[in-house]
Amino acid sequence: MWPFSTRCSESLSWRESGSRSSCTSSSVSAPPRSHPSPELRRGPRRGSAHGGTESYVSKTHHTGFTERHRDERRRGVPLIATSWEGPVQMHNAPEVRGPTAPNAPSGTSQDHVPRARSASESRPSRRRLTAEQVAELERLKPFLEGMVYRAQMPYAVEDLFQEAAVKLVRAWSKPDFVLDRQDGGRAFAYAVMHGVIVDAARANDRNPSSPMDEMPVEISIEPDEGDHVRADRLKSIEKFLKDKLPAKVYEVGRLAIIEGFSQSEIARHLKIDRHTVARRYEKVHTALAPYKDTVHDLLGDVTN
Repeated sequence: MWPFSTRCSESLSWRESGSRSSCTSSSVSAPPRSHPSPELRRGPRRGSAHGGTESYVSKTHHTGFTERHRDERRRGVPLIATSWEGPVQMHNAPEVRGPTAPNAPSGTSQDHVPRARSASESRPSRRRLTAEQVAELERLKPFLEGMVYRAQMPYAVEDLFQEAAVKLVRAWSKPDFVLDRQDGGRAFAYAVMHGVIVDAARANDRNPSSPMDEMPVEISIEPDEGDHVRADRLKSIEKFLKDKLPAKVYEVGRLAIIEGFSQSEIARHLKIDRHTVARRYEKVHTALAPYKDTVHDLLGDVTN
């Protein structure tokens, strides 16, 4: 608020004449002017009667600034604060850390220098196989060995199964691996074993001294009786399905009956829609229904 009398508070204009100032009414509003606060004091007057060492507290007149105030404002005498509340506190200032060692990196605290991770810490942690995964590996063994026999590689059944089992164990032990509960991991195991068989076949083609080429036809490592029976049974089932099923639905029937795939697995394997697989699966049931009683011992109840 302006420190003037009420008669000059509405609209004011400053005008100077000589060494005196007056306050008169005018239609132009007075511009805001800074005036010294009672808590501030002027510096020592230059050439004052007191030798320039005495300070005084600025005062205001009811009609405006005094002539002395105006003269000092015109000369630009600095204002000096009479009170000080201390340094400004910066709440968002960065944290100041303690001293560091002489050989520590510049600008980095010794306690906050990141240490290098060891090789064991950098590798992703693995977990043990669960009882469900161990049981699934045992259940998949006949299925995987049958794939090797169908590939006409009976001499490498154990080696290829061991290689596929190692890959399955490594994949299942990863923290981010989740076993598909719908098929028990059969589709994943099928893809792994298929890759192992393909790699083995390529290696045999590249290696002219492979056991397959050196081994005489009449001398071979015979599998046990159960392996022979299982391989012959699979071949008989596959031939029966090829004769009785239309070509369009044969692959769905083979994957469902021989490989034991679910409908979702068949859809992923053949890269077709699941509803299409369901329609073809119904056609397989319809085509095999007349032979239910005659081939029950060979195929099992495939129409249920």
